[in-house]
Amino acid sequence: MKATFKDVDFILSPDKAPIRIDYTQYNFVREPVRLAYIDTSM
Repeated sequence: MKATFKDVDFILSPDKAPIRIDYTQYNFVREPVRLAYIDTSM
């Protein structure tokens, strides 16, 4: 399965403002694996 999220909030710490990220997640079932590619700038 592939899930793509664009311009979402990502919380690095409860006491800091969230950053905006683009996020693509891949889930594989045969051997349970989750990989994520995150694209952002700080």
